[in-house]
Amino acid sequence: MFRPFQFILVAMASAILAGISWGGPSSVQAQEKKTKIASENLLPATTKAWFSIPDGDLLQQNFEKTQFGQLTQDEKLKPFIDSIRDQVKGWVNKRNVRLGLKIDDLKGVRSGEFCLAGILPDQAEDEKIGRGSHGMVLLVDVSDTEEEARELLKKIDKEMVEQGATREEMEDVHGVSVARWKLKNRPNSLRKNRTAFQAIAGGWMVASDNEGIFRDIIRRAVNVEAIVADETLAATRPFQQVHDQTSMVGTDEKHVRWFIDPFGYIKLAQAIADEDKEFGQRRDDWATTLKKLGFGAFQGVGGVVNFKTYDHEVLIRTFVYAPRTGDERDQRVFGLVDFRNRNEASFAPPSFVPYDSAAFFSVVWNLTSAIKNVGDVVDAFLQEDGLFEQMLVSFKTDMKIDLFEVVDSFDDQIVVVSEKHESETGEINEESERVVVALKLKGKPDVAIDAFKKNLIGPAKVSKIGEIEILEIDTTAEDPDLIDLDDPFDDSFDDSLDDIDLESDEEVTEDFSLFEKRFIAPIDGYLLIANRREYLEKILNLKQTTELQDCNDYQEVAKALDNLTDKSRVSFRQFGRLDRAIKTNYEMLRQGKMGSSNTVLARVLNQMMTEADSDSREQQIDGSDLPADFDKHVAPYFGPMGWVMETVDDGWLVSGVVLKKNSLNLMVKKDEEKDDKTPRR
Repeated sequence: MFRPFQFILVAMASAILAGISWGGPSSVQAQEKKTKIASENLLPATTKAWFSIPDGDLLQQNFEKTQFGQLTQDEKLKPFIDSIRDQVKGWVNKRNVRLGLKIDDLKGVRSGEFCLAGILPDQAEDEKIGRGSHGMVLLVDVSDTEEEARELLKKIDKEMVEQGATREEMEDVHGVSVARWKLKNRPNSLRKNRTAFQAIAGGWMVASDNEGIFRDIIRRAVNVEAIVADETLAATRPFQQVHDQTSMVGTDEKHVRWFIDPFGYIKLAQAIADEDKEFGQRRDDWATTLKKLGFGAFQGVGGVVNFKTYDHEVLIRTFVYAPRTGDERDQRVFGLVDFRNRNEASFAPPSFVPYDSAAFFSVVWNLTSAIKNVGDVVDAFLQEDGLFEQMLVSFKTDMKIDLFEVVDSFDDQIVVVSEKHESETGEINEESERVVVALKLKGKPDVAIDAFKKNLIGPAKVSKIGEIEILEIDTTAEDPDLIDLDDPFDDSFDDSLDDIDLESDEEVTEDFSLFEKRFIAPIDGYLLIANRREYLEKILNLKQTTELQDCNDYQEVAKALDNLTDKSRVSFRQFGRLDRAIKTNYEMLRQGKMGSSNTVLARVLNQMMTEADSDSREQQIDGSDLPADFDKHVAPYFGPMGWVMETVDDGWLVSGVVLKKNSLNLMVKKDEEKDDKTPRR
């Protein structure tokens, strides 16, 4: 099964592992680095994915100053951290076999930048990607450790022979001695043997699985004065825009840098996945389909990650480059993702948000515009022109649901709030994760409620919490007796879409839903959708005099984000308490239940990582040795965090921070105490 995200995970894990030795001593002592050419000037303009650590020593030093770095040295947690490190290294090494290098091979030779990149030549939209046209590249600055790097290549020669690889004769490339290896295939494999190329050129260790790309980079590395700037990644406009937007943080330090050409990356990941298969398989080319629909306006995404910058434990800046044009297709796409704050909505937590929430976020999204522009996308994915219009007509005539009227009953704002509930005995399980999605209403709650009653996702019933009527929907139940509505859904309904053949040779997967159950009720101008009845009941009966926005940690994060953003451009704002946010998943991991858990994170991971022929995902990491007392041994290392997104003329700028957990950002102000005397309603 094709999992395009895995290429990103391999690249990021490789880069981070090469830059941070997980709390161990630095492989190269910190020293003043010479000004050297950066990898983006060596890589071609057709680079689709790029991850770089400019200075591994600086990254490690700053990381060790953070609370996350201190966590890796905690004696109670170190065995678990070491276990993760070893498993991640093994996972990365297995997938990096095409380069002939392992993460630990680089220990002692890296003296500057570490970079991993994926390259795919530009093609016509309908052109098939040829075998051998693409490749991965590893670049390591060894200019201060070149002698050690050459010794490493000798060591790798022995390891490659032991693994069954064969070294082939190859003439020098631009005067550089090159190692060319034919890698051993799996037994009885019909695939052509892969090759790996390695060399040291111009102070760089270069490894690649593509000879043409390898030669191209060697050419630039040995003669930097002759580099044609327009041929490089650094010269592409999307890369420049991402660099310019994310560098505006008042510091030249960039501990981790990255860039992805979204559609080029998808094609690259597909090509890599295809080469791993014995036989070609028919597959819909969704990248080309989306590009034709106008999503090609998304030309680049990337940014920087810094540790211990200013007062931040972590500072992240990401820019999505999507320049607006007059093209009709692009206009439809931007109509789908219209996050402008048209009504000057406030991003402060509404009064129904409990002060002790684990996380809260608020986003403005023009839902009416989105529904008006989504038709072409639905038709394309279901491969039936005019299907979305048929669906609208079917909803209106047969189900008595006017989808536009339903969407128009909502305002632009969506709020999500969550908590981690503990039983009276302090027990944590997968049901401890409680989430509410709140859709702001324009004063028409009945329109939305009626739509939920008619368009059932699962058996439902109406009940009450106090005087407030709520709708309960269970997507897992099949018992028709559970349906108990004032206007029950007619099972004899003749769906005019039943005759449409949506079957194909594509792999069939079960529908994915974050919430197995939904509990729905209108409150204070919002329609609340909760995953646990108890959580909805808590919010409906809430009594508090201290609100979330009065808490010190919330105010500290808000101040940090305000210093990074232009408030007039904000479209999204998030606040979270990392210790509370991870507690449930920590317990699931410790109990060995992460692979079968129903927490939101576990459901997402299981959806992505479960193999096609398996009903569930086995937990790969052993958490049995983790400390049982999370609040004492783990929580102190995780402080408050927040994100903010700004809508700008040519895309979206996202900034995120994690702050240190200390006595100054306690959950509630010291001069205020929780008081449950006055009910909200």
